[in-house]
Amino acid sequence: MKMKANNTSNFSKEQMMEWVKGFTKWPHRMTGTSEGKESAEYVANVFRKCGLKDVKLESVDSLCTEVSKSSLKIDGKEIKAFLSNGTNRKKRLGKSLTNVKGAKLVYLEESDFASLYQQDLAGKIVISGVRFAPHIWKNTPASDFYGPNGEFDRKRKIYNVYMPENYIPNYFAAMEKGAVGFIGILKDFMDQYYYNEDYTYVIEHDGFMEIPTMWVSAEQGKELVTKVQENPNATGDLIVETISEYREAVNVMGIVEGCSEDVVVVHSHHDATGEGAVQDASGMSVVFALAQYFSKLPKEEIKTNMLFLSTDSHYTDYEGHDKFLDKRKAEGSNIVMDFCVEHIAKEVDLDANNEMIIYNRPETRILYATDEQGLADMAFDAFCRHGLTHTMLFRAAPLGDAAFDPEFVCTDAYAFHERGIPVISLLSAPMYLSHRSDTIDKVYGDGLVPAAETYAELIIRVWDKLGYGS
Repeated sequence: MKMKANNTSNFSKEQMMEWVKGFTKWPHRMTGTSEGKESAEYVANVFRKCGLKDVKLESVDSLCTEVSKSSLKIDGKEIKAFLSNGTNRKKRLGKSLTNVKGAKLVYLEESDFASLYQQDLAGKIVISGVRFAPHIWKNTPASDFYGPNGEFDRKRKIYNVYMPENYIPNYFAAMEKGAVGFIGILKDFMDQYYYNEDYTYVIEHDGFMEIPTMWVSAEQGKELVTKVQENPNATGDLIVETISEYREAVNVMGIVEGCSEDVVVVHSHHDATGEGAVQDASGMSVVFALAQYFSKLPKEEIKTNMLFLSTDSHYTDYEGHDKFLDKRKAEGSNIVMDFCVEHIAKEVDLDANNEMIIYNRPETRILYATDEQGLADMAFDAFCRHGLTHTMLFRAAPLGDAAFDPEFVCTDAYAFHERGIPVISLLSAPMYLSHRSDTIDKVYGDGLVPAAETYAELIIRVWDKLGYGS
């Protein structure tokens, strides 16, 4: 019997939100920690309940960094600050310690990069504003937009916090001139000091980010700048210790057997720096729903083997992803497609004081799809027909095409695309993703079932598109 693309009545928002809630009982789900391992076991248990076969946890080595000490004092007063991920790393493995007392503070205007090279910064701590560019979606490489209600025309005060404008050059200039620390004032962020984003993946610089960067909020920054301007002899104490070592990343997978030994992967990731309700308990809830749905269908309607996957190492080195693919290749598995889903998120805006405003509507949906055999057009069409508004399409050139860019797909499907495996990958990127405010109230619950329905249809249509249909 030919499977019908609209046969998707088994999805339940309530069930999917319960799965999300199951992830949020841990304060974080970082790779290589007990919390990370427990969350992987939770995924395995849900996979089994969803009817998957051969469910297993597969451990691989991943280079992880743990912060064991982090303290900033200005003139003896403790300052709430957060160590920027990826900094204070003086070597690949082992402990990296910064222990500075009584260092002179130097304030740098955020745009005054050139003056750094004219100053004696040896042994000093640099304070500088960190700016992010306003996020204008139509300035991206997107080719198609679906915003029937003016979603892309709304004026919003949001910033591209994943690509800092001035921080990287200022940081390395300070480091090269002998500074022992960097205090970054988050001027285009929520008025918070906590920001757990790693910029090592966007830098073009040999070596490590050896000196620590401590994030402070915009309000804290005003106070620090005033203090330095009023007292040129103000000093800072900075104690930071990080430990870099190999730990276990745990991927979780299960199978629905089909009519062909070729494999379609459906995946998201379970690790998180905080509660991680949006990133990526929400994505995993869609994976669970799809696993439950397809596991109940007769084998003759499953045109290829299906591997449902939850990856680890999203916040470390992506070795979980790479080694998963290495192992499948060694086993002789032929992965013909990856369906990745991440971040079913509510839209965020900032008010005049950079406080968050959360709307019960979808954050911009970014759809990456490999632009071959009509896959990209088919995916975008399905999103539109299922009412997934606020979607923009990024067409990924396939391997072998002159325009192929292995780094183009900026999602958890990155490693699949890099190796030439076609992908359909959805994510949203609200400003709160790397912040403690990524809590269950930020999940766009009304978007969970439509995402699952759309992916179910696309999987079926891809089987036909790739020649597996009856």
